[in-house]
Amino acid sequence: MVAKAESAISESKLGELKDKTCVILGTGAVGQIAAVLLAKMGCTVMIASLNPKRVDGKEHAENMARLLAKDHGVQVQGVFAPTPAAKIELLKKADVVMCAGIKGIRLVDKEMLNELKHIKVLLDINAVPPFGVEGIELKDDMKEMMPGIFTIGALTVGNLKHKVEKEILRDARSNGSEVYNYNNALPIARKLLQKSCLLYTSDAADE
Repeated sequence: MVAKAESAISESKLGELKDKTCVILGTGAVGQIAAVLLAKMGCTVMIASLNPKRVDGKEHAENMARLLAKDHGVQVQGVFAPTPAAKIELLKKADVVMCAGIKGIRLVDKEMLNELKHIKVLLDINAVPPFGVEGIELKDDMKEMMPGIFTIGALTVGNLKHKVEKEILRDARSNGSEVYNYNNALPIARKLLQKSCLLYTSDAADE
């Protein structure tokens, strides 16, 4: 998800991911690691707890930020956004939004998107309807869903994830002694995206 955002933003001439404010919707394992990677790149990162039934939501989000600082040495802001109004305020601050919530749960609807005035890039990893972003499609790859709103769908992210896993397994069979985690996955994903971009450029030139 992080590598795809980085590549898509650069290729679309929207600047560099490392200079962006990134909001992670969801404090599960995927959201946490995305927050760590983005913070290490230099992004301003906010990770949001969204469950309106969580009575300690603000404390939970702030504790999550402290835990990431302790375990990974990164600075992120923990935010509690249980209502549409709170989400809108959060989305307005973001350049990039990564939806990493529970499958089948809508996190961002069209009414929220209508409130956004500046360019936003939204990624979703939820492949079970309803998707995390209303109107997003599984194969979106920087589709301009609304003016200034670009979307990257779950299958676009998932296809890259599958290729990364294959590369890790191939390398593990050769070496067998390394511990593989997100530190390995990100550079592999970057390399695969670069290779894909070069192939596309070559094919376009041939045409």
